[in-house]
This record gives sequence, structure tokens and C-alpha cells, in this order.
Amino acid sequence: MLPYKNLILIDADTTEPLYRQIAAQLISLIQEGKLLPGTLLPSTRGLAFDLQLHRKTITAAYDVLVSEDWVDNLPRKGYRVSYDLPRIKPRSYKKK
Repeated sequence: MLPYKNLILIDADTTEPLYRQIAAQLISLIQEGKLLPGTLLPSTRGLAFDLQLHRKTITAAYDVLVSEDWVDNLPRKGYRVSYDLPRIKPRSYKKK
């Protein structure tokens, strides 16, 4: 199991909500290849305990990941990194 406590860093000085920070960092881990498709994520209680946050904060972060198709919610099993990851196309700002 990955050391999520060391991989997800919370910045208390920013105005961005905690659940958004967690979701953004998990997306970054997926994009970097540290979390591969099919990888089971820790339970909301387990991750909340590791990060010393409320469980509802983790649930909100997972809800964002599910709504953006980064993670699949498996009933009674937990959350898994999606096999069908969203494609991000970089924008070109060159004038034609």
C-alpha cells in the first residue's frame, strides 16, 4: 500500500477547499503513473485516519474523482482507479 500520508500534502494557507486539494493530488498521482488503472484506493475511514481529516472530507474528494471519471465507485468494495481515464488535450495558444 502506498504511503498516502507522505504523498498527499495539505496546504492550510490556501483558500482552496481541502477536498479539492486531495482530489487534485490524487489526479496528479494517477497522471504520473503512481496510481495505475485498477488500483484500489484506501477506504474513506483509512485515508481520513492517515491524513488526520474528517471522513466527510475524503468522501467529498472521492465524489469529485468519481464525477470526473478518474475513479470508479464499486458498491461494497470501495474505490478503484478507472480503467477508462479521461484524456486531457493540451491547448495550443498559437495564433493561426
